[in-house]
Amino acid sequence: MNSILSILLAVTLSLFAFGQAWADEDANRFNRISFAETVSETVSNDQVTVQFIARAQDSDPETVAREINQQMQHAKRLIDRTQGLRVQTGGYRIHPVYDKDQNIQTWRGQQTLSIETQNSPGLAKILTELQSLLSYNGMQFSVSRQQQERVMERLLKQGIQAYRDKAKQIARAFGKEAFNITETHIDNPMPPTIYRQPRTLALSAMKAESAPVMEAGQTDLRLTISGVVTIRNDTF
Repeated sequence: MNSILSILLAVTLSLFAFGQAWADEDANRFNRISFAETVSETVSNDQVTVQFIARAQDSDPETVAREINQQMQHAKRLIDRTQGLRVQTGGYRIHPVYDKDQNIQTWRGQQTLSIETQNSPGLAKILTELQSLLSYNGMQFSVSRQQQERVMERLLKQGIQAYRDKAKQIARAFGKEAFNITETHIDNPMPPTIYRQPRTLALSAMKAESAPVMEAGQTDLRLTISGVVTIRNDTF
């Protein structure tokens, strides 16, 4: 049994040594250079999300629930007047408020309402009207999925061309015309940066008589392609 194990160990070591020698020879035969190319495009944020909160407080939890429901229904009727708005509700909760003796002093409740749209005709007017019903909680701008997909398709074509051109430049810098590209990786783009309008600015704008001014800002979309260019050495 020991002799069989010794034979198997010897064969394994021989194969490993052969493979290592072949790898060393292959490493000497080719020069492998890692490189990357990044392309980007600045686009205007075309999607806005605004969040409001319906709040209520009373000694009776059923009254709290009813008041919140009424606020949300009124807000929904206002929103339905404008097309192209996507509405989502959430964050509904009612909880007791205790005094120092751990007795229930009152009940409080709230529910969030988010409005999302890519096109904002009439949005400023809706926001001003909603301010009389709900509490403003925040506004953020971002790149819509549709625009992001269109831009990333362009960046992919540009990136691949730039990636191939750089590989050619690297080979020529080594005095070679022939080269191979291996191990190509296309990195997923980072999520677009969200621009949040300062809350104090948005609040003061919505409280003013004129419609609020909304600065959507811009976002940089990036795509990185990395890989290895392989060039044959002169000694082989």
